[in-house]
Amino acid sequence: MIVDFDSLHLWLVLASAFSLSFAHCGGMCGSIVIAYASIKSAPKNSQNLQNSQKSQDSAKHPILPLRAFSSLLGHITYNLGRLFSYICIGIVFAFLGEGLGVNMLVRDFGGIVVGILLVVYALCFGFFPKALRHLEPNLSKAGIFGRVFGRLLFSPSLASFFVLGILSGFLPCGLVYFFALNALNAGLDGAQAIFSSVVIMLAFWLGTLPLMLGLGVLGSGVRAFGKYQNIFFKISFLLMLSVGLLTIYKGFIMISKIF
Repeated sequence: MIVDFDSLHLWLVLASAFSLSFAHCGGMCGSIVIAYASIKSAPKNSQNLQNSQKSQDSAKHPILPLRAFSSLLGHITYNLGRLFSYICIGIVFAFLGEGLGVNMLVRDFGGIVVGILLVVYALCFGFFPKALRHLEPNLSKAGIFGRVFGRLLFSPSLASFFVLGILSGFLPCGLVYFFALNALNAGLDGAQAIFSSVVIMLAFWLGTLPLMLGLGVLGSGVRAFGKYQNIFFKISFLLMLSVGLLTIYKGFIMISKIF
């Protein structure tokens, strides 16, 4: 029986991303979604939010009169912004992986090293989660980041959703690093490496999309799954560990073919 390890690896990435979205992303990036969804659709009760010199008549109207369709379009646009960020990250790591691979043997050994790093990350995620917080500095305290984020939150344009998604995608996140390591593709060259990396980051995005889109559309209703967070956490740990072990195994298989 022939096992398609590439397809198996991709399905594991997709399943890991879906499970991790409930175990981790709902509390981190989910807060951003809840924030922009509530602010952009909130009524304008006070002119201090934007301009204290505007007339009282304009204060009776919503800041952003988002109807059902436009609201959904905004949430989709936000998630497309996240996808743009993840694709960029995947391409960068594809070039990085190609640059590190001097020859096939080095690349195959590199695959094993990447697999070991994935296993280490999975073990830290499962048993030492506090150690991973050092990979996620709090950029929201940076003055310029806070100002840009604030302007985007109160902007009525559809483009503001897209830029918010891009910023969210580039926020330091250990899980993004985990899937980016998968995108190194130590054994691939050129366009094939870029394509494979983009597919992996696309799978990561698709896995997180149901929760992120659901939070925007349904809000707190989706957070009812929070009571199952511990279950998703355990499932995520097993899936992440499987991804790492499979990567190591694929590396040894490729080396065995050389010798």
